[in-house]
Amino acid sequence: MKRTFLFIFIGLTFISNTFAQNMRELVRTMPDSILPLLTRNDRLDFIDYLDSNMKAEVTNKMGGKSEMTKITDDYAHINISPNSEIAFKLLPCDKDSIICMIHTYTSTASESRLKFYTLKWEILRTEDFIKIPSIDIFFTPSDTLTQAENKNLRNKLDVCLVKANFNEVSSTDLTLTLTTPLYMSEENRKATANYIKQSIKKKWNGKRFE
Repeated sequence: MKRTFLFIFIGLTFISNTFAQNMRELVRTMPDSILPLLTRNDRLDFIDYLDSNMKAEVTNKMGGKSEMTKITDDYAHINISPNSEIAFKLLPCDKDSIICMIHTYTSTASESRLKFYTLKWEILRTEDFIKIPSIDIFFTPSDTLTQAENKNLRNKLDVCLVKANFNEVSSTDLTLTLTTPLYMSEENRKATANYIKQSIKKKWNGKRFE
C-alpha cells in the first residue's frame, strides 16, 4: 500500500511540474505586477482568443489596446502598446527551467531590458544569466587608425541602446541588435558605420547566455 501511494505521489509531482512549465499556465498564474497594465482576466482572454484562432486583443488599464500575438508551450509575445512589447521564454536550466522576460521600448530607437524569474515568478539576478551589453562589444577598433582616432569614434557612441529578441519562437538563441545609430546624428552615424557590429548572437548553454 505504501509503495502504491509513493508511485501516486511521484506521478502527481511529475504531472504538476510538467503543467507548471507550460507557458499558458505561467501566463495565467503570473502576479499582476509583472504586467501591471493587464488584469488576470485580460491574460486569460488572450489565451482563449488565440486558442480559438481569434485576434487576441483587449483594452488595458490605460484605455489602450494590448494584443497577444503568439503563445506556445514555452513562448509568449504581447504588444502592450504601440511603443512597448514583451516576450517570455522558458529556458531549460539544470533540472528545472527559468523564465526570461524581454521588455522592449520603442521611440527613436528600440531598447530592451531583460529580467529572469523562477517558475514561481521570483525575480533572479540578471547578471547571473547574461553579461549586460556595452558599446565595447559592438565597437571594432581599426588597425589603420591611431589610438586617438579609434577613441574619438568610440566616444561618438555615447549611449548603449540594444534591442533583444529570440531568433525564432522555437529557439533559445538570443540576438542583440545595436540601435544606438538610430539615435545619433547623421554625421556621427556615417562616421562610425564601418566600425560597429550591427548585431551579435548569444547562445543559451543551460546556465547562461554566452
